[in-house]
Amino acid sequence: MNQKIRDEAETYLLNANRDDYLRHVVSSFQITPLQFQFDDVSMTPEEMLVPAEIHPPEFNVYRGKNYPRLVLTYRLPFIGDADLLKMSPNVFGTWMPSIWIEGSTVCFEFIDFHQNAEATRREVDNVVTNLRQSVVRVNDELARFNQGLYAPAQQVFDHRKQQLLERKNYLQALNIPIRATGRTAQTYAAPAPRKIDPITPRPIVADREYRPEPTLEEGIYHQILKIIHDVGTSFEKLPSTYTGKDEETLRDHLLIALAPNFQGSTTGETFNKSGKTDILLRHEKSNLFVAECKFWQGQKVCLDTLTQLIKYLTWRDSKAAVIFFVRNQDFSEVLSTVKLTVPQHGNFLGDMKPSSETWFNYRFHVDGDRNREIRMAVLLFHFPPPARTA
Repeated sequence: MNQKIRDEAETYLLNANRDDYLRHVVSSFQITPLQFQFDDVSMTPEEMLVPAEIHPPEFNVYRGKNYPRLVLTYRLPFIGDADLLKMSPNVFGTWMPSIWIEGSTVCFEFIDFHQNAEATRREVDNVVTNLRQSVVRVNDELARFNQGLYAPAQQVFDHRKQQLLERKNYLQALNIPIRATGRTAQTYAAPAPRKIDPITPRPIVADREYRPEPTLEEGIYHQILKIIHDVGTSFEKLPSTYTGKDEETLRDHLLIALAPNFQGSTTGETFNKSGKTDILLRHEKSNLFVAECKFWQGQKVCLDTLTQLIKYLTWRDSKAAVIFFVRNQDFSEVLSTVKLTVPQHGNFLGDMKPSSETWFNYRFHVDGDRNREIRMAVLLFHFPPPARTA
């Protein structure tokens, strides 16, 4: 798995969506758990010659001779990797049934010396019970193995991508035209067919050269959101001061809190406003961070606002936030609606851990390219109308 990541084409690895790619490569190397289809077990009776040496002691037989006996052959279908049936888990029983494999079927047999149906059922049940216990133990270890693949894959991916980025920046600093060597691998060898099916599809990446782009550091992004969260919370604590204010006024209060903390960066980043409700953090005429302030007006406006924000962002790893001021009395219902609505957007990639009960974090992608990921925060603040007095 680690070698597979290292062998990926440079432009592919740099352009691929990180989470999509990791899910793909991990699923390609996970091992399918064993599943016995106990309800589909079948039995074939056949008379065979049985050596005297394996007869019970009460039988009057002669060594070296064979005697016709009824042999019951049981076939138990299974799903999974047949090689696992040749292995022992770390914890296993003292008695293992004698079985053999025919295709995707486990076979075992029982010589019916006495033609006692009850005794035969007990013997077969013992084999089946042992197989049930064994498959549980094997699958417990497989689950730990499969779950343990993501962390090393993530580590190798991040390390390899960092190496490639540093090389890109170094070569770019030389300011000399680079010729292609022709040795870069452009294909992806499919893993062996013994893995979990279906495998998460490999991310499709446009055939273009990777260009280093400015990104907003995760720590700075969190600081920006933390300031917005703290200021919004202060709005809620002072309803008489902020109730009745429009979106633009509330946005300006947020901007006043943000600007002194980040303005004057050596990279030329600065907060400014565009239109009536937007907060922008720009770098060389491109938007690194965009926030939109809106009063909550339901699901449609929520989805439309997300669409509007996404159109602002084109850089890989762009950051954004939607700030909803909620006038509804039932704030909990609005929070539940947001959780159900946001994943319905066509650019939605996945949830991330929320920072609080009213601060949600999501992964989106830019229009037309799911490999260019957007971090999207949704923060909600409660502005219920004041209670009427008699």
